[in-house]
Amino acid sequence: MGKTRERQLRDGRGTTLYSHKKDQDVSNTFGSYPTPEKFLSERRIELRPRNEKQRQYMDFINNKNLIISTGFAGTSKTFIPTMMAAQFLRDNVIDRIVLIRTPVSDEQSVGMLKGDLIEKTKYWLMPILDTLNKALSPTLVDYLIKREQILCLAPEFLKGVSFSEKDFVIFDEAEDMSRSIALATVTRQGGGKLVLAGDLRQKIISRESGLPLLLDIIEKTPELQNRVGVIDFDSFDDIVRSDDCKAWVKALVKHGYM
Repeated sequence: MGKTRERQLRDGRGTTLYSHKKDQDVSNTFGSYPTPEKFLSERRIELRPRNEKQRQYMDFINNKNLIISTGFAGTSKTFIPTMMAAQFLRDNVIDRIVLIRTPVSDEQSVGMLKGDLIEKTKYWLMPILDTLNKALSPTLVDYLIKREQILCLAPEFLKGVSFSEKDFVIFDEAEDMSRSIALATVTRQGGGKLVLAGDLRQKIISRESGLPLLLDIIEKTPELQNRVGVIDFDSFDDIVRSDDCKAWVKALVKHGYM
């Protein structure tokens, strides 16, 4: 028997013991907390609105099942629902966070990224995962991804999926979803939370975006107006990321680049 195989057997690798040891290792990374679930339940997650429009956005997320947020970059369109999803998961209001982002780029295809489909989707969703890492810790996020309590989903596989009342779905960069994906997304709802966040000024897809279609249907349907929270961060004063971000957005708009 080779030295490598001897070392593997000594560590328990290739046996049922190894999977048990791996589970133990995951739990042991949460310090004094006996389980990851206990760590999650006592995780402190602070989120306060920085302006009145953010307060309205948070009220929509608390009280409505479908929320569409549009507007300038740097206005917390994605940050707020991501932090609130982490809070909801901690408080057992939901069982799962579902993250969706259309893999469209003007630089490089998602197919060029390494790994299988799940790994590729995780790379594409890294901006949202970074926020979850800050809210929950990277170790806990990795643990929840393995347990599929955080699910990274490619929009191409939405058809046939049913979201439950215990799901919190965040569709980021929604300006780049096609009309067919837009219709498939809103009809997946099963009573949980669905937040669509996008900025039509930054649309990359060459075909028509599905986001204006949804907004048009809502505007024409009184019942949907009562059910859906729509908010537009359309003022430069809504930009909270940084003064640099605000200055660039102002310049880009002024000179017709946005």
